This record gives sequence, structure tokens and C-alpha cells, in this order.
Amino acid sequence: MIKVKVNKNIMKQQNNVFNLTVGQIITGIVGLLIGIGTFMLLKDSVDFNIIMWIIFLELIITVGIGVVKINGLNLFTFIILSMKIDKRPYCSKGVFNDESDELF
Repeated sequence: MIKVKVNKNIMKQQNNVFNLTVGQIITGIVGLLIGIGTFMLLKDSVDFNIIMWIIFLELIITVGIGVVKINGLNLFTFIILSMKIDKRPYCSKGVFNDESDELF
């Protein structure tokens, strides 16, 4: 028989329905409620196809906020952190900036 070592974190990991955490399920329910509310508000004044596009975009945003995880971060946090500018100082002279610290 083959033995497989299982990490303790995998054994302790608790997931709910469809392998989603409680926060992800709550975010999905909130997105569903926002979609239903949008439909109820706009059903008499706007064309049905436009309403469905609006609801689709709302659901993409709520899913991006709560369900999609990249490297342990939600989608929008990951995008914001990836757009952050690298602030490492750069000097054209090399490592030493000061005239007295020159190598040669």
C-alpha cells in the first residue's frame, strides 16, 4: 500500500457548500440580493436586455470582491497591489551616491 503524507493544514481546512468559505457564500448572497433589487427597480422603466447587462456587471463586481482569490487576496486587492509602483531608489552613478564613497 502507498502512503501519502497529508499536511495538517489540509486536514483542518473547513469548506462549505461547493468548496466555498462562509465569507464567499455571504458575498454571493449579497450579489444576488443586489441583482434582484436592481431588477425590481428598473423592470418598468428600462429594456429587459439592458437590465440583464446591468445585473451581470453587478454580479461580476461582487464575485470579484468576495469569491475570486489570487495568492490569498481577493481580485480587486490583487489588481491594486499589482499596479503599485516599485519605489526602490535608483542612481545612475551606481551603488554609491556620495562623492566620498566612490570605489575608484
